[in-house]
Amino acid sequence: GTASRGPMLLKGEELGLENLVDTQTTQLKRVLEALIAHLNDQDASLEQLRGEVAAASEKIVEQTEHFEHLGDFASRLDALTVRVDGEAARLDEQAGRLRAHSQR
Repeated sequence: GTASRGPMLLKGEELGLENLVDTQTTQLKRVLEALIAHLNDQDASLEQLRGEVAAASEKIVEQTEHFEHLGDFASRLDALTVRVDGEAARLDEQAGRLRAHSQR
């Protein structure tokens, strides 16, 4: 139909434009408050998550350091094994020479 101008008729009463604006403002305020509450909740969740992530990365750093120590230890063991193998070879040689001597 035609767009009504002037005050709206509601249940036979005049509802002024001001009342309409007030009602809409109140509803908007409610929506905004709900949104803000929701955002605050999300903010709190994010903060908690941030804390958990920080704790996890600290653990990872500790474990990485631990693995690095293990790596150092492993390479020291390797070096030691090489030395021991060298000594064993020398001892074998000496034993061989001693055997050769005793068999003369």
